[in-house]
Amino acid sequence: MKQAHYILDRCKYTLGVACAFILFTPFHLGGSLAWSQEDNKGLVSYHNKILKTFPNVEHIGRTDFKQNLAPKDPVLFDVREQAEYDVSHIKGAYFVPPNMSAEDFYDEYGELIKGRDIVVYCSVGWRSSKFASRIMSDIEAYEVQSLYNLRGGIFGWHNDEERLSRFEKSVDVVHPYSRWRARLIERQDKISYSPKP
Repeated sequence: MKQAHYILDRCKYTLGVACAFILFTPFHLGGSLAWSQEDNKGLVSYHNKILKTFPNVEHIGRTDFKQNLAPKDPVLFDVREQAEYDVSHIKGAYFVPPNMSAEDFYDEYGELIKGRDIVVYCSVGWRSSKFASRIMSDIEAYEVQSLYNLRGGIFGWHNDEERLSRFEKSVDVVHPYSRWRARLIERQDKISYSPKP
């Protein structure tokens, strides 16, 4: 009987340690829960991973984009899924599926981008950096002035309380991509999985 109580106590202890690890580790190791709503720390963490994974991609901050590049009328490409784009996007952005090949991209947008600056973005910058890396080998043929990934993506834009668009109408909601990434959006009440009428 004593051995049964001992085993039961050990199981409770082990379960308690496991639960504490699961609940509190993110706060100590800089995990997703520790980022919550504080200076876009989660976006900074993602961006650092993006820099390591896509070292050949150039990035532009949101302030630099708005003050220095936007007046030059760059071509914006939203590299998310259609459902995300349909909820909202940065005004004037063209929808590009994340898996679009470089060949298809240049067939469809080659004339539009000729001699211009290009800025790509997605929710946090991962998919758009991957896309930028895919298309960058041929940009010289189209005399593209620059190719940038927008640091922080549409989540950073939304967190800065910049307006978004949905078919030329101004909106303030954003698609979260996933429940996990939704934690990177500061205004949780402005999350939407479907377009608002």
